[in-house]
Amino acid sequence: MRPVFAFAPDFRARVLALPQLLRHGGTGSGAALPGGQSEFLGYRSLSQGDDLRRVDWNIFARLDQLHVKELGRGEAPEVLVIIDRSGSMADATGGKDRLSRELAVALGHLGLVGGSEVQLCSLGEGGLVTLGRWRGVKRMDTVLQCVERLEIPRGGTWLGALDHLPPRSGAGRACFLITDALVDPLPAAGFAALGRSDDAALFLLSAASERSLDAGRWSCTGGEGEAPLDLSVERNLQSAYLAALAQHEEAVTALARKHRIHSVVATDEQPFEAAVQQCLRQSGAGG
Repeated sequence: MRPVFAFAPDFRARVLALPQLLRHGGTGSGAALPGGQSEFLGYRSLSQGDDLRRVDWNIFARLDQLHVKELGRGEAPEVLVIIDRSGSMADATGGKDRLSRELAVALGHLGLVGGSEVQLCSLGEGGLVTLGRWRGVKRMDTVLQCVERLEIPRGGTWLGALDHLPPRSGAGRACFLITDALVDPLPAAGFAALGRSDDAALFLLSAASERSLDAGRWSCTGGEGEAPLDLSVERNLQSAYLAALAQHEEAVTALARKHRIHSVVATDEQPFEAAVQQCLRQSGAGG
Protein backbone atom coordinates (compact mmCIF):
# COMPACT_ATOMS: atom_id res chain seq x y z
CA MET A 1 0.00 0.00 0.00
CA ARG A 2 1.38 3.44 -0.94
CA PRO A 3 2.41 5.55 2.09
CA VAL A 4 0.11 8.50 2.84
CA PHE A 5 1.24 11.76 4.39
CA ALA A 6 -0.81 13.79 6.86
CA PHE A 7 0.01 17.06 8.59
CA ALA A 8 0.01 17.18 12.39
CA PRO A 9 -3.36 18.15 13.94
CA ASP A 10 -2.06 21.55 15.08
CA PHE A 11 -0.34 22.45 11.80
CA ARG A 12 -3.19 24.46 10.28
CA ALA A 13 -3.54 26.60 13.40
CA ARG A 14 0.22 27.25 13.42
CA VAL A 15 0.12 28.40 9.79
CA LEU A 16 -2.82 30.73 10.44
CA ALA A 17 -0.94 32.22 13.40
CA LEU A 18 2.25 32.75 11.38
CA PRO A 19 1.56 36.28 10.02
CA GLN A 20 0.89 37.60 13.52
CA LEU A 21 3.98 35.81 14.82
CA LEU A 22 6.14 37.42 12.14
CA ARG A 23 4.75 40.89 12.83
CA HIS A 24 5.43 40.69 16.54
CA GLY A 25 8.08 38.01 16.84
CA GLY A 26 11.26 39.90 16.05
CA THR A 27 11.53 39.77 12.26
CA GLY A 28 12.13 43.49 12.05
CA SER A 29 9.81 46.45 11.63
CA GLY A 30 6.57 46.08 9.75
CA ALA A 31 4.75 42.99 8.59
CA ALA A 32 7.37 40.64 7.26
CA LEU A 33 5.22 39.08 4.58
CA PRO A 34 5.81 38.45 0.91
CA GLY A 35 3.57 40.80 -1.03
CA GLY A 36 3.13 44.41 -2.02
CA GLN A 37 5.47 46.94 -0.44
CA SER A 38 4.65 50.50 0.64
CA GLU A 39 5.19 53.04 -2.13
CA PHE A 40 5.90 56.76 -1.63
CA LEU A 41 3.20 58.73 -3.47
CA GLY A 42 4.06 62.28 -2.38
CA TYR A 43 3.33 64.84 0.34
CA ARG A 44 0.14 66.48 1.61
CA SER A 45 -0.73 68.86 4.43
CA LEU A 46 -1.19 67.39 7.89
CA SER A 47 -4.83 66.57 8.69
CA GLN A 48 -6.56 65.67 11.93
CA GLY A 49 -5.97 62.01 12.76
CA ASP A 50 -2.72 61.69 10.78
CA ASP A 51 0.13 59.72 12.34
CA LEU A 52 2.76 62.23 13.50
CA ARG A 53 5.48 59.68 12.72
CA ARG A 54 4.82 60.37 9.03
CA VAL A 55 5.54 64.10 9.34
CA ASP A 56 8.49 65.21 7.18
CA TRP A 57 10.40 67.51 9.51
CA ASN A 58 12.76 68.61 6.76
CA ILE A 59 9.84 70.21 4.92
CA PHE A 60 8.65 71.80 8.15
CA ALA A 61 12.10 73.33 8.66
CA ARG A 62 11.99 74.88 5.16
CA LEU A 63 8.34 75.91 4.84
CA ASP A 64 7.19 76.17 8.46
CA GLN A 65 4.25 73.95 7.51
CA LEU A 66 3.47 70.39 8.55
CA HIS A 67 3.36 67.86 5.73
CA VAL A 68 3.07 64.07 5.90
CA LYS A 69 4.32 61.42 3.52
CA GLU A 70 1.50 59.73 1.65
CA LEU A 71 2.05 56.01 1.12
CA GLY A 72 0.21 53.56 -1.05
CA ARG A 73 0.24 49.80 -1.45
CA GLY A 74 2.15 48.64 -4.48
CA GLU A 75 1.08 45.76 -6.66
CA ALA A 76 1.82 42.52 -4.83
CA PRO A 77 4.43 40.42 -6.64
CA GLU A 78 3.72 36.85 -7.60
CA VAL A 79 4.94 34.29 -5.07
CA LEU A 80 6.42 31.15 -6.66
CA VAL A 81 7.06 28.21 -4.32
CA ILE A 82 9.05 25.26 -5.72
CA ILE A 83 9.21 22.05 -3.68
CA ASP A 84 11.77 19.33 -4.53
CA ARG A 85 10.06 15.91 -4.72
CA SER A 86 13.09 13.78 -5.63
CA GLY A 87 13.86 10.59 -3.72
CA SER A 88 16.54 12.12 -1.51
CA MET A 89 13.86 14.27 0.14
CA ALA A 90 12.39 11.11 1.71
CA ASP A 91 14.78 10.43 4.59
CA ALA A 92 14.44 7.44 6.89
CA THR A 93 12.22 9.21 9.45
CA GLY A 94 10.26 11.36 7.01
CA GLY A 95 11.27 14.56 8.80
CA LYS A 96 12.72 16.27 5.75
CA ASP A 97 9.62 15.57 3.67
CA ARG A 98 7.42 16.89 6.47
CA LEU A 99 9.44 20.11 6.85
CA SER A 100 9.45 20.72 3.10
CA ARG A 101 5.66 20.42 2.97
CA GLU A 102 5.21 22.67 6.01
CA LEU A 103 7.40 25.34 4.45
CA ALA A 104 5.53 25.16 1.13
CA VAL A 105 2.15 25.72 2.83
CA ALA A 106 3.50 28.43 5.16
CA LEU A 107 5.11 30.42 2.34
CA GLY A 108 1.99 30.02 0.21
CA HIS A 109 -0.21 31.31 3.02
CA LEU A 110 2.03 34.32 3.61
CA GLY A 111 1.83 35.14 -0.08
CA LEU A 112 -1.97 34.97 -0.01
CA VAL A 113 -2.08 37.19 3.08
CA GLY A 114 0.22 39.66 1.30
CA GLY A 115 -2.20 39.94 -1.62
CA SER A 116 -0.06 37.96 -4.07
CA GLU A 117 -0.99 35.32 -6.57
CA VAL A 118 0.66 32.15 -5.28
CA GLN A 119 1.95 29.53 -7.71
CA LEU A 120 3.12 26.14 -6.39
CA CYS A 121 5.40 23.89 -8.44
CA SER A 122 6.86 20.45 -7.78
CA LEU A 123 10.31 19.50 -9.00
CA GLY A 124 11.03 15.84 -9.77
CA GLU A 125 11.72 13.41 -12.58
CA GLY A 126 8.96 14.97 -14.65
CA GLY A 127 10.69 18.34 -14.46
CA LEU A 128 8.96 21.43 -13.13
CA VAL A 129 5.20 20.84 -12.79
CA THR A 130 2.71 23.56 -11.81
CA LEU A 131 0.34 22.24 -9.15
CA GLY A 132 -1.87 25.31 -8.94
CA ARG A 133 -2.29 29.09 -8.80
CA TRP A 134 -4.31 30.77 -6.08
CA ARG A 135 -5.19 34.25 -4.83
CA GLY A 136 -6.97 35.31 -1.65
CA VAL A 137 -6.56 34.21 1.96
CA LYS A 138 -9.59 31.90 1.71
CA ARG A 139 -7.56 29.63 -0.58
CA MET A 140 -5.14 28.61 2.17
CA ASP A 141 -6.96 25.32 2.80
CA THR A 142 -6.76 24.53 -0.91
CA VAL A 143 -3.00 25.02 -0.82
CA LEU A 144 -2.74 22.87 2.31
CA GLN A 145 -4.74 20.04 0.79
CA CYS A 146 -2.73 20.18 -2.44
CA VAL A 147 0.57 19.85 -0.57
CA GLU A 148 -0.73 17.19 1.82
CA ARG A 149 -1.82 15.00 -1.10
CA LEU A 150 1.57 15.01 -2.79
CA GLU A 151 3.11 11.56 -3.11
CA ILE A 152 6.09 10.60 -1.00
CA PRO A 153 9.26 11.86 -2.76
CA ARG A 154 10.89 9.37 -5.13
CA GLY A 155 13.08 9.24 -8.22
CA GLY A 156 16.05 11.29 -9.33
CA THR A 157 16.85 14.94 -8.77
CA TRP A 158 16.05 17.31 -11.64
CA LEU A 159 17.18 20.69 -10.34
CA GLY A 160 18.32 21.47 -13.87
CA ALA A 161 14.66 22.08 -14.71
CA LEU A 162 14.99 25.39 -12.86
CA ASP A 163 16.43 26.71 -16.13
CA HIS A 164 12.84 26.93 -17.35
CA LEU A 165 10.85 28.71 -14.67
CA PRO A 166 7.19 29.44 -15.46
CA PRO A 167 6.60 32.87 -17.01
CA ARG A 168 5.72 35.67 -14.62
CA SER A 169 2.07 36.57 -14.22
CA GLY A 170 2.61 40.00 -12.67
CA ALA A 171 4.99 42.89 -12.33
CA GLY A 172 7.33 41.15 -9.90
CA ARG A 173 8.14 37.77 -8.39
CA ALA A 174 9.32 36.38 -5.09
CA CYS A 175 10.64 32.85 -5.56
CA PHE A 176 11.26 30.18 -2.89
CA LEU A 177 13.03 26.87 -3.58
CA ILE A 178 12.76 24.06 -0.99
CA THR A 179 15.34 21.32 -1.58
CA ASP A 180 18.30 19.37 -0.21
CA ALA A 181 20.22 20.05 -3.46
CA LEU A 182 21.73 16.55 -3.36
CA VAL A 183 22.83 16.55 -6.99
CA ASP A 184 26.22 16.71 -8.66
CA PRO A 185 27.14 18.94 -10.35
CA LEU A 186 25.13 21.74 -8.80
CA PRO A 187 22.72 23.41 -11.27
CA ALA A 188 24.51 26.71 -11.84
CA ALA A 189 22.22 27.73 -14.72
CA GLY A 190 19.13 26.88 -12.67
CA PHE A 191 20.31 28.98 -9.74
CA ALA A 192 21.05 31.83 -12.15
CA ALA A 193 17.46 31.65 -13.44
CA LEU A 194 16.16 31.62 -9.87
CA GLY A 195 18.31 34.62 -9.00
CA ARG A 196 16.70 36.70 -11.74
CA SER A 197 13.55 36.93 -9.60
CA ASP A 198 13.02 40.19 -7.73
CA ASP A 199 13.57 38.27 -4.50
CA ALA A 200 14.74 34.65 -4.29
CA ALA A 201 15.37 32.36 -1.35
CA LEU A 202 16.66 28.82 -0.96
CA PHE A 203 15.68 26.52 1.90
CA LEU A 204 18.46 23.90 2.09
CA LEU A 205 17.06 21.01 4.13
CA SER A 206 18.60 18.06 5.89
CA ALA A 207 17.37 15.48 8.39
CA ALA A 208 18.86 14.59 11.74
CA SER A 209 18.85 10.95 10.63
CA GLU A 210 21.19 11.87 7.76
CA ARG A 211 23.84 13.32 10.07
CA SER A 212 24.80 10.04 11.71
CA LEU A 213 25.62 6.68 10.16
CA ASP A 214 24.04 3.59 11.68
CA ALA A 215 26.95 1.26 12.40
CA GLY A 216 24.61 -1.71 12.37
CA ARG A 217 23.44 -1.11 8.81
CA TRP A 218 26.47 0.09 6.90
CA SER A 219 29.77 -1.52 5.92
CA CYS A 220 32.49 -0.79 3.38
CA THR A 221 34.07 -3.75 1.58
CA GLY A 222 37.72 -3.49 0.60
CA GLY A 223 39.58 -5.20 -2.25
CA GLU A 224 39.65 -8.92 -3.00
CA GLY A 225 40.52 -10.96 0.05
CA GLU A 226 40.00 -8.06 2.49
CA ALA A 227 37.49 -8.19 5.30
CA PRO A 228 34.51 -5.79 5.34
CA LEU A 229 35.08 -2.55 7.25
CA ASP A 230 32.50 -2.15 10.01
CA LEU A 231 31.54 1.43 10.81
CA SER A 232 31.33 0.57 14.49
CA VAL A 233 35.14 0.34 14.56
CA GLU A 234 35.93 2.93 11.86
CA ARG A 235 35.01 6.22 13.56
CA ASN A 236 36.95 8.31 11.07
CA LEU A 237 34.38 7.46 8.42
CA GLN A 238 31.67 9.19 10.46
CA SER A 239 33.79 12.33 10.66
CA ALA A 240 34.47 12.21 6.93
CA TYR A 241 30.76 11.84 6.24
CA LEU A 242 29.86 14.90 8.33
CA ALA A 243 32.64 16.87 6.64
CA ALA A 244 31.23 15.96 3.24
CA LEU A 245 27.77 17.19 4.28
CA ALA A 246 29.26 20.46 5.51
CA GLN A 247 31.14 20.91 2.22
CA HIS A 248 27.92 20.29 0.30
CA GLU A 249 26.05 22.94 2.28
CA GLU A 250 28.89 25.39 1.81
CA ALA A 251 29.00 24.80 -1.95
CA VAL A 252 25.23 25.23 -2.33
CA THR A 253 25.05 28.41 -0.25
CA ALA A 254 28.06 29.86 -2.08
CA LEU A 255 26.40 29.25 -5.46
CA ALA A 256 23.17 30.79 -4.16
CA ARG A 257 25.03 33.83 -2.85
CA LYS A 258 26.68 34.31 -6.25
CA HIS A 259 23.23 34.70 -7.78
CA ARG A 260 21.79 36.90 -4.99
CA ILE A 261 19.68 34.10 -3.53
CA HIS A 262 19.15 34.15 0.23
CA SER A 263 19.95 30.80 1.86
CA VAL A 264 18.43 29.18 4.92
CA VAL A 265 20.02 25.93 6.14
CA ALA A 266 17.38 24.04 8.13
CA THR A 267 17.00 20.59 9.67
CA ASP A 268 13.88 18.64 10.54
CA GLU A 269 14.60 19.29 14.21
CA GLN A 270 13.66 22.96 13.74
CA PRO A 271 10.08 24.28 13.59
CA PHE A 272 9.08 25.66 10.21
CA GLU A 273 8.32 29.04 11.83
CA ALA A 274 12.00 29.51 12.69
CA ALA A 275 13.13 28.80 9.11
CA VAL A 276 10.58 31.27 7.69
CA GLN A 277 11.63 33.96 10.17
CA GLN A 278 15.27 33.51 9.23
CA CYS A 279 14.46 33.73 5.53
CA LEU A 280 12.42 36.93 5.83
CA ARG A 281 15.04 38.59 8.02
CA GLN A 282 17.63 37.97 5.31
CA SER A 283 15.46 39.07 2.41
CA GLY A 284 14.20 42.18 4.14
CA ALA A 285 10.66 41.34 3.11
CA GLY A 286 9.32 43.36 5.99
CA GLY A 287 11.77 46.22 5.76
